[in-house]
Order: sequence, then C-alpha cells, then structure tokens
Amino acid sequence: MEAGALVFELERSALSVTCDMLDQWIARANGNEVPEDAPAGPQVATILIVDDQPEVGPLAEDILEPEGYAVVHTTDPMEAIRVARTRPGDIDVLLVDIVMPLMDGRELAQRILALRPKVKVILMSGYEVSGIKGAGFAFLQKPFGIETLRRIVADTLRGYPSKGARGPFAPPA
Repeated sequence: MEAGALVFELERSALSVTCDMLDQWIARANGNEVPEDAPAGPQVATILIVDDQPEVGPLAEDILEPEGYAVVHTTDPMEAIRVARTRPGDIDVLLVDIVMPLMDGRELAQRILALRPKVKVILMSGYEVSGIKGAGFAFLQKPFGIETLRRIVADTLRGYPSKGARGPFAPPA
C-alpha cells in the first residue's frame, strides 16, 4: 500500500483570513461574543503583476510577499483580465509592463480599471515609451531595485507618487 499526500496551496492572505475566521468560530464556541461585522484580520493588499518577461513576476513576488502583500502574477494580459473579472476580493494595485506583445500595458490598465475602478496602477518599462506623461499613473523604471519597488507600491497604496521610482520620461509628481 502506497502512502499519499494531499497538499493545499493557499495564498498568504487566504491563509491568514482562514486562521482569523477559525479564531472567531472558536471564540463563539467558547461562549465569547464576536461582533458579526468584526474584520477577519488585517486587510492584505493584493498586487496583480503583468509582465511578458516570465522572471519579473516571481522576482516582484519574492520582494513584495515578505512585506505582507498578496501577489498574483501572469505574463498574459488576457489572463490578467480574467483574474480581474473572477478573483474574489479586491485587487489594490496593478503593476503592469507597458511594452508587451499582446496588449499595451496602458490599454490593459484601462480595461482592468473598467472592471475594478478602485485599482491603483503602476506602469513599468525598461524602454522609453512615448505618451507616458499623459497616462496619469505612477511609473517604475526597469530594472528596479528592491527598495524602489517596495517604496513605489507602498506610496501608491497610500495615494501619492513615490520619489525616486520614476524614470527620466515619467509623468511629473
């Protein structure tokens, strides 16, 4: 007889929400009152990364997850649209490459904003791109450093542009 294993892979945010829900259920079972509108724990910002370079998403995930963010990444703009349509919960930030073969990052940002108007957008590129000043989004020059990525994501979530994350052709702050 062979032994088998069942492995569940959960995003960090899903796991923490589940643990918080279990704590609430245990508190109720022990007779403690838990308000029905009690939050399920700290809200974790979700970052959707779309870049046609397959190494960018995992690299950004390795940088952002230890900061407490839930990260979803894809190399396919159409998959990103599917995620925006079907993923439960919020997507707080879209970090998107401008130059991709299937769809320009600015067009993808507009499509995702049509589905999720509250999402904040950070465009990124390693190339000079015309028309970036009129886009009205934060900009991250590739290649980027660890602290630069952390700072621009945190600043974008707080609602203001990050100094030092912009390239020479980025929109003014």
